[in-house]
Amino acid sequence: REMIRRFDGWSERAPLLMPLAAVLPADAHAELTRMVDEYWSAWLASEAGTGNRAKPAELERRLAAQLFRGELTAVHNAALRPLQQRLDRIYEVAEVTDEQRAVIREAVIAHVKSTRLRQDADARLALSRAILAVLDDTQKERILAAALAGF
Repeated sequence: REMIRRFDGWSERAPLLMPLAAVLPADAHAELTRMVDEYWSAWLASEAGTGNRAKPAELERRLAAQLFRGELTAVHNAALRPLQQRLDRIYEVAEVTDEQRAVIREAVIAHVKSTRLRQDADARLALSRAILAVLDDTQKERILAAALAGF
């Protein structure tokens, strides 16, 4: 809810229609707008047909929020879930303590914030060093052995 509240244009049912007007021919933009309007009308009618008594404006706002949540989920699944899976694998392989897990997690969060997932080799190396600094020698060996498992 907080992200939705902070995001400009979240209540718009089709926030890309205006920017697309600049790059689409007028007839193509008109057709796209017609299709979006038709889609929304059908969705609103479908929701109203289920006994939903919300006013159309409230229903449209709720459906726009639902789309926004879906987009956030898609971004998470595409960008952050793989990162979380790799992090979980590090925790598992190294057999980290709760304290180590917390420090590593904070390092990864700082990394994501600073790189916005547009990392380069230097950023990955800095994150690797931050993670390795938390691990003892045995845990480092486990990480290296896991990394070399395919050789």
